[in-house]
Amino acid sequence: MKVYHRISDSRRFNHLVLIGEECWTWLGPIAHTTGYGFFTGNDTGRSRKISAHRFSWERFYQRKIPREFYICHTCDNRKCVRPDHLFLGTAQDNMNDAAWKERTDRTKKLKGDDHPGAKLTGNQVVAI
Repeated sequence: MKVYHRISDSRRFNHLVLIGEECWTWLGPIAHTTGYGFFTGNDTGRSRKISAHRFSWERFYQRKIPREFYICHTCDNRKCVRPDHLFLGTAQDNMNDAAWKERTDRTKKLKGDDHPGAKLTGNQVVAI
């Protein structure tokens, strides 16, 4: 008779993370609609699908995320699961963070030299 040992959620999660110098990149499944990684945990005996960054935050801080709260990224990398790049915030906190970093719909529509995040001018691009 074979005996199967169940691998803990934490160990399975760790196998799906590439630890880099900056971000810890999620290598597991990615939701095609949002671009965020997701993880299916079952340590509780019940399977639950959770965003990888939310799972990482809960595991690191050892507490559940209240329903009305978001886990926001300081690095703006949707695949990042590094706990010190994540912070707990409200929907308003998330919108304020996006506006402060100029990631709102208005700044997304700006192209080329007009975009506040542009590093090169159109002339520099042509010269390169």
